Amino acid sequence: MWLAPASVSAEVLNQFPDITIIETGKTYLNSTPDQVLVIGRLANGGVYTIQIEGGKRNNSGLQIDITGMKGDLKISNLLSFQNPQDNLVEGSQGNGEPLQALPVPAHYSCLPASTLDASVLDLAHLYTAYAIDRAAGTRTAPNFADALRMHRLIEVIFKSFLNWKPPNINTKPKNSPVLMNDSKNSKPSIVLVHGAFADASSWQKIILALKEKGFPVTAVSKSPQIPGRRCRHHRPRPPIAKRERRARRPFLRGRGHYERGNSEREREGARLCFGVRSDSGEALGPLIESHPPSSLPSSVVPDSAGFLYIDRNKFRDVFASDVSETELTVMAATQKPIAAAIFGEPMTAAAWKTIPSWYIVSTQDHAINPDLERFMAKRIKAQTVELVASHVPFISKPAEVVRVIETAAASVKAGV
Repeated sequence: MWLAPASVSAEVLNQFPDITIIETGKTYLNSTPDQVLVIGRLANGGVYTIQIEGGKRNNSGLQIDITGMKGDLKISNLLSFQNPQDNLVEGSQGNGEPLQALPVPAHYSCLPASTLDASVLDLAHLYTAYAIDRAAGTRTAPNFADALRMHRLIEVIFKSFLNWKPPNINTKPKNSPVLMNDSKNSKPSIVLVHGAFADASSWQKIILALKEKGFPVTAVSKSPQIPGRRCRHHRPRPPIAKRERRARRPFLRGRGHYERGNSEREREGARLCFGVRSDSGEALGPLIESHPPSSLPSSVVPDSAGFLYIDRNKFRDVFASDVSETELTVMAATQKPIAAAIFGEPMTAAAWKTIPSWYIVSTQDHAINPDLERFMAKRIKAQTVELVASHVPFISKPAEVVRVIETAAASVKAGV
């Protein structure tokens, strides 16, 4: 019998962003949720709560509580997964009666005694129940309809979490004056700007992750980079800094590889950098050549109009050695070109001299020497994080990049 929830309210959380492998002692970043909290009401009026905890040091595991009109039911286990012992089922009826263990009826067990973990025996029980159903024409084993209902419930739980808005417990009385700096309580806006040989879609994993965390996100799609020219069909618009200031929101920029937008207009907020960060009067080409070797110069090819692309046959080795084949195909096909002359055009102003910066060094970058990245990070006095990644860590290591963005965004909100 399927007793469907009539209402669902959920939290899906990541309490342990770092995980340590016991066998090796190495610590890794973790973006997978390890906490699921669900409360709601069943169709028959009962109230339920569910808590599933993974990665807990004190083994709190699983707990399901159902409060009915005539009694209570509790299901618990020390672990969420790979359980050496079966779930403990407890119940009580009446008022003031303590919970008592409810043994599983013997006829539910159709396997001989075993020393296997309960989580393994669960699977064995399913196969056995299925075999019995096939032979006897009964229906005791879960079927596809049960699986579909479970997946729909999981989807509802996750959607409930995404749509949930925490109440403001500091709500002021109606007659209380509204302070002008109330807008600073919101999260900073994130503006993502792609670099050469890419487009705004390269930020898609970062966009989705930041949106889930409640950040306003904008990914700017840039025209091909042409020195000294403005496309006629582009109307002048206020710079990003001015637009965000008009909206009274603090903001953070994520700057892509070979991104040349170090404009003098960017004098507030903060920025997260990848790739080249030129100084005033410094050209891109000589800066790259100052720390050879780089596979990029020998991998770019011109089109009939003189714009440079990365040879698609060399795109993986040079640009994105650690992405999937599907991602590689899309990236190579959607890359935006640059004009060859841009490598010799000096930078007019460097925004990193006026705003705080964070920098991600990609230690497996074949387009820019990682030592050059370390040099630039040190020169701009950036908070630096090194990732074992290719030229595009925001595609191959999105969870790690999002953590750096969150750190930078926290400093913007705090006014650091």
